[in-house]
Amino acid sequence: MDENMKLIMTEFAKLNERMTSIETAISKLDKRMTKTEEELAQVNSRFGMFELNADKAQDNYEKLEACLLTVASDVKNGLYKSKHQFRLIEEQGNAIIKVLGYKGLVPLE
Repeated sequence: MDENMKLIMTEFAKLNERMTSIETAISKLDKRMTKTEEELAQVNSRFGMFELNADKAQDNYEKLEACLLTVASDVKNGLYKSKHQFRLIEEQGNAIIKVLGYKGLVPLE
C-alpha cells in the first residue's frame, strides 16, 4: 500500500505541476485579453470619432447640396426672367421704331 501511495503522490505532483502551468498560461492569457480589451476600447473610441466626423461631413454635404440646388434654381429663374425682359425690351424697341417710322423720323426699311 505504501508503494501505491507513492505512485498516487507522484501522479498528484505531476497533476499539480500541470495545473500550475495551466494557471500560469491562463494568467498570461488574461493579461493579454485585458490589453486587447484596452486596445479595442481605444479603437472603438477612434471609430466613434470617425463616425462623428463622417456624420458632420454628411451634414455639410447635404447643406452644400441644398445650397447648390438653390443657386441652380435661382440662376434658372434669373435666366428665364432675363429672357422675358429681353423680349419686352425687343418689343418696346420695335414699338419705338414703328412710332418713329410713323412720324417719319426713321426709315422703315
